[in-house]
Amino acid sequence: MPTIAVCNGTARASKYIIEIALDRGYRVKALVRSASRFYAQTKKRDDLSAHEWSNYDDLDTLEDILEDVSTVYVALSMPIGQPGTLNRDCIQSVCAVLRRKLPKGAKSPTNIVLLASDGTNPTAVGGHSSFRTNYLLFHQYGDLSLAQKYLEQQQSWLRWSIVCPGAIVDVREATSQWTEVSLAQNANSKGPISYARLATAMLEAGEGSSDKHNHKYLTPLPTTKVVTSLKDFESAREVLLHFFRNQILPAVFRGTLLGIACAGLGYFVGIREQGAWIAANLGVDLR
Repeated sequence: MPTIAVCNGTARASKYIIEIALDRGYRVKALVRSASRFYAQTKKRDDLSAHEWSNYDDLDTLEDILEDVSTVYVALSMPIGQPGTLNRDCIQSVCAVLRRKLPKGAKSPTNIVLLASDGTNPTAVGGHSSFRTNYLLFHQYGDLSLAQKYLEQQQSWLRWSIVCPGAIVDVREATSQWTEVSLAQNANSKGPISYARLATAMLEAGEGSSDKHNHKYLTPLPTTKVVTSLKDFESAREVLLHFFRNQILPAVFRGTLLGIACAGLGYFVGIREQGAWIAANLGVDLR
């Protein structure tokens, strides 16, 4: 079986990708900040290796890691409340390394599969609500949008697939329920998807040499298990918390400060006007 590389091997989605890939017989290279931390959470085995790479400018180290790798999976954790360009920067570094030794006019033998979101799927049917478009896309998923646009610009020489799930739920499903996952094109997510099913979908998007999933935005089928608790909706919960912390709380704080300032100004103006009236009508100077 081929060798794959998984960026940010300690992220939740990445852990599932690694687990299922190993079960399928892949050799896996996990790109991590700390190899010791990774091995503290994962059982050591011959077909799994951890490689420290967190400086996206260090292309030499990345080039050694990606030697003989067939597919690179980018499933970085979403930096809630911390706008940045992690996904785009990672994609740019991987592309720079893949193109280093590529002959002019040749196509890279290595694929890239990016984990994005239903909120950044430009081919989804029916469009999105104004809230998702105006808030989630530009505030929550701006980094993913940049990464997607960069990948689209590389399609003359690079094979890539972008997986766009809806809400991700942290539930366990029987293996038989997600060993085969259908990937729909040009479609909205129809429901929540488990991490296991999502990881399986990403692996299938990167498998094979056909053009079935090449240069496409893909939506994996939703999970079959009924989810009854909000705590299972990890992505939705994180988005709501982000919205509350970064929009609601600051607005309430600013409104409270404005109210206090207005009340203080009103009180000060009232006292001055009252003092002026007393001085004018009673001849008493309150200064």
